Amino acid sequence: MPERSIELNQFVTSTMKTLVCLLLLAPICLVGQRPPKVEGLGKFKPGSTTVDVIDELTKELNAKVVEQKAFLAEKDFEKGKIYKVVYDPSEANKPSRASKCAQSKVYRVGDYSFSGVNLKEAYLTFHNDVLVELEAKITPDILEAMPSRYGAPQSTIEEREVECSGPGKKEKFQEKFFIYTWKNDDIEAKSVIEPTYDDNCKRQFVRSFSVKTAKGYNAHADCGR
Repeated sequence: MPERSIELNQFVTSTMKTLVCLLLLAPICLVGQRPPKVEGLGKFKPGSTTVDVIDELTKELNAKVVEQKAFLAEKDFEKGKIYKVVYDPSEANKPSRASKCAQSKVYRVGDYSFSGVNLKEAYLTFHNDVLVELEAKITPDILEAMPSRYGAPQSTIEEREVECSGPGKKEKFQEKFFIYTWKNDDIEAKSVIEPTYDDNCKRQFVRSFSVKTAKGYNAHADCGR
């Protein structure tokens, strides 16, 4: 069996064993009580947290807010700064999350930790000054703790094409994406295990997390079209 397939099988087996164990244990731990409702993560609660949280974060992190009008590679973001993603019609290379909607604001907080939760490359999206989505990359232990935090998720597997581009090489692979979803009325939390490739076409696995209010996020998306 090719090394690439062995690596994927080992990763999938390890991940699924952990999640299956947690999913099986979650009902036992929650006997006699309902699983906690999905509301958000820490102080980030879509539908209720306001944009004032940015001022709190600047003080807490001793950071300043700067505008981002052009696309930046991850390595180009500076520590000690919270980036406000701005849509500039004159900028050719716009940030991917820049919105035309005047009622929407998007901030890149970067790395943020609280109560043992470590968020990487965190973005906060507000519409009418209310948080409508938090999205970030998370560590494996946070994903493994989700069933005890939110209850058993709906799980799906999707196959998608992933491109690997590097000096002198360009390849495409069909990869499996593992998606876990929790819902509470209008609030939806989702975590995705996704394979990515670096410049040397070496595969690694990234765990992303998002929690949003569907109504508020859709209003933001529709407004920005």
